[in-house]
Amino acid sequence: MKKFIAIVCAVANMVAAIAGLPIMSQDQVREYALGCVVRGYRVVNATSMELQPGEKSWVEVYGDNAEEILDQLLKSPIKYTLGNPGDVIRGNIWLYDKYGNAIFYGGAEYSAAEASGKAGGPTYAISLNRAVITFEKKATSAEVLVLDEKGKTIRAIPLDVDDYGNVLFNPWFAGVPNGILSVKFDDGTIVTTRLSYPYEDISERVNEEISDWAIEGHYVSRSPKNVVYIDIVETQNLPTIFIEAVAGQKVVINVQGLVQADGQPFLERPLNFAYIGENESGSGMMPSDGPITLQFDTAGKYRVRFTDWPNFMKPGYLYMGPYEDGMGKGSVENPVQ
Repeated sequence: MKKFIAIVCAVANMVAAIAGLPIMSQDQVREYALGCVVRGYRVVNATSMELQPGEKSWVEVYGDNAEEILDQLLKSPIKYTLGNPGDVIRGNIWLYDKYGNAIFYGGAEYSAAEASGKAGGPTYAISLNRAVITFEKKATSAEVLVLDEKGKTIRAIPLDVDDYGNVLFNPWFAGVPNGILSVKFDDGTIVTTRLSYPYEDISERVNEEISDWAIEGHYVSRSPKNVVYIDIVETQNLPTIFIEAVAGQKVVINVQGLVQADGQPFLERPLNFAYIGENESGSGMMPSDGPITLQFDTAGKYRVRFTDWPNFMKPGYLYMGPYEDGMGKGSVENPVQ
């Protein structure tokens, strides 16, 4: 049985590229970690403890798994002298893997009578600290991604990585349904897998090729047609237009802004326009009752804006009263016209 556990640890190390990581449940993590223990250390202490010649308060043993090592630790003789036999004796045990990581820890408190077996021997309570997950490549960082009910990452919890590139895995993460283990390796690659099903790499390499942009209040026309229609109704931005025109192109622009007056909404038009381009520029008055048509004789890129709106988006005043912003009191002296 002890030899089998050691083999399980070795096999897990080899397949831990991603498939079959021993992290689906806490008992699986514990079983894996038990087989990775190669060294144990036990030490006892008490307030009145003294060591006489030939006595020692600690012991260190080596073996193939946790069970074997614990047996040796607790059977190996420890001798010491108590100045006060009524003192509480405190014992601690650490179990290490081959990389020097303390993966199990525990202890016990007992009396001299219990230590000598006169009142029943003490029982050391040992718990798993962290399992050491070994990959085929050296890890440089690792984290658990916590997902919300929609599967989106809401936080990342970092995991420790030892000097050998192994991930120190906390057992309470095992098998959680809304967690992803993400590991980055020294060659720059990243692998992610579900904690509840660690049998596949779910990371995806994204090569963005098609994206678009939009600026509030800004409109873009790149049509190759001879006549282009642009219809704009703005509610909160003074509009501007970018036109990439072909030679001789006519652009029909119908632009309006929504205004509220006396509780009633209505649409109004600007009074004037202006445009500037690579080869020509111009300005003029807008029709009062309909769209304007701009003709670009030369192909090129042009920007158009509209001026002198009677009411739409007139800038107001900045607040001129007293205020307190946590840095002291003051007032705004110059309103913006």
